[in-house]
Amino acid sequence: MTTPTYSQFLNRRTMMWAKEANKTRFDAATQAEFAQLIYINRKNQAYKFVEGCGVPCVPHRIFEDIDAALAGPLPARFVVKPLGGHSSAGVHLIETRADGTLWCHMTNQGFATPAALAEHYKKRLAKAGKFKMSVEILREEYVEDSLGFDVPLDYKVYGFYTGAVLVMQRFAPIHLPHDKWAFVIYDRNGTDLGQIRWNTDTNPDVKLSLPDNFDEIIRITDKLVKQARVSFVRTDLYSTPTGAVFGEFTPVPNAGKESFTPEYEAILGQHWQDSTEELGLNYFNKPA
Repeated sequence: MTTPTYSQFLNRRTMMWAKEANKTRFDAATQAEFAQLIYINRKNQAYKFVEGCGVPCVPHRIFEDIDAALAGPLPARFVVKPLGGHSSAGVHLIETRADGTLWCHMTNQGFATPAALAEHYKKRLAKAGKFKMSVEILREEYVEDSLGFDVPLDYKVYGFYTGAVLVMQRFAPIHLPHDKWAFVIYDRNGTDLGQIRWNTDTNPDVKLSLPDNFDEIIRITDKLVKQARVSFVRTDLYSTPTGAVFGEFTPVPNAGKESFTPEYEAILGQHWQDSTEELGLNYFNKPA
């Protein structure tokens, strides 16, 4: 059998993710991997797992809704985001200004009061739906970016059981149009690989560079994927002046759609194949 591509593996996982009945198409070991992925996909459970591995997370608290998250005294800088969701929906990076108003660096808009921010969030929630934004809220410490960006850069690491392969460094404030975003994709040694992923045209006016703690980002990802005993999970981290910190796990990046050039579809597919073999998983043959 020809080694499946990265997107073929991802589509099989998406099939299992989409419908409960599809799980019976996979053997017990692969279903066990899936159960682990469901567990660590939820942010509070991911934090518990990651902290148990001795890896730092962003300091955080969980609230039942946005009103509770914004009640009482608030830090001068903080983040509110859905406990469950994707695509940066509902993520607000808030700074309290001298006059007591709030400014969101993610959406580039101001709010006169916490109540105004809460109403704005509720409107977004009503439009987004429960799968894109949850009612429950995560309030986090506002991470300081090691390279000085107001909206901290994402480091999206394509982590396999055999080791991390790629890191996508991303500047993507949601108030900016996509052509103003910036990307660099590195291999695990920090070499810029150029544009190997679709839809990652980069804004030349945004100067991205390798953070000093890049090696730590790789080490953390390798450790977490090994401890989780999963064949692949994208591991999202931040680079701060005091070191790398964990952000979240993404088991099904890009909603399972093909996203890499043919060369890297094959390279990543081979890493996924090698990882499933090491773990004794079977993505493509029905159980006997």
